[in-house]
Amino acid sequence: MVYDWNAAAHADEAEGEPERRAFTRPELEAFFDHADEEVLRVRGKGRKGWLPAFRDAAFKTVYAYGLRRNEIRMQDLTDFSRNPDGREFGEYGTLLVRHAKAKKGSPPKRRSVLTVWTRTPGTIEERITEVRPGMRRSTIRALWPSERGARIGVQRLDSRFAAYRDAVGLDPAPEFHSLRRSYITHLIEDGHDPLFVQQQVGHDRASTTAIYTCVSSHSRTRSLRRVPDATIEAALRPGRTSSHPSAAEPPRSANSSSKRRPRSSRKPSATTTRPPRASSPRPAEPGADTPGRPQPVTAGGRKLRRPTP
Repeated sequence: MVYDWNAAAHADEAEGEPERRAFTRPELEAFFDHADEEVLRVRGKGRKGWLPAFRDAAFKTVYAYGLRRNEIRMQDLTDFSRNPDGREFGEYGTLLVRHAKAKKGSPPKRRSVLTVWTRTPGTIEERITEVRPGMRRSTIRALWPSERGARIGVQRLDSRFAAYRDAVGLDPAPEFHSLRRSYITHLIEDGHDPLFVQQQVGHDRASTTAIYTCVSSHSRTRSLRRVPDATIEAALRPGRTSSHPSAAEPPRSANSSSKRRPRSSRKPSATTTRPPRASSPRPAEPGADTPGRPQPVTAGGRKLRRPTP
């Protein structure tokens, strides 16, 4: 039996582990710069394994699409396609994730992730056109094969990530999954709709996406100041025109609240003297020109009875 006194108390709104966090943008930039320098260093020495060193670009792809470990290692060369609404991304506008996290007793889910950053297609194109053709031992269509031809392992991804993180001098809190947290956090900070972000990463509930979001205090302050700063800027802009109705016409007094009719449409009052009706010419009656016959007396076109003598 479960009662209030013996039930577990959940006082924290977020159920995520507190030490798990997203990368800040400067940390992420330093991490990727070190990965690029490592590839150039290995290639400059002419070592045999310089081509596999390019697989460290997988970290950039994980961040660019918010992928999990198994989702990145199961990517194939044919998983990219065009986005009709994002022509600037070319052949890499959409990524098909075929091995997403599955529910219990169900096959892996699928989802399409849209490219949102313009720097992403260049990284993918370099991998596919320049690096991947040199790995001739790999007979499968894997985008990230290992030296022996099979797909790269999860442990290998974790070990390379930890080596780069420690070389940059970051604290051990960020892990491989922090790249996915950084993707979600930075999209939210850039102003993308939370529902769009939820669909991009394949979450069923918005509460799960909220756990992954680690918005910085600077971003919250920027969101707080966005509306008042825009209002003040619009008010101080020279030559602005107000949309308030009082700016288009002068204010009326309290006694003139009712609409006044135009002068031409007013009804005449009872004391107004109506002008006489204009007389129109009438045809002569038969026998009017008969000599010796008296003509009828008229006034305003009306016959008047002659007084009796």
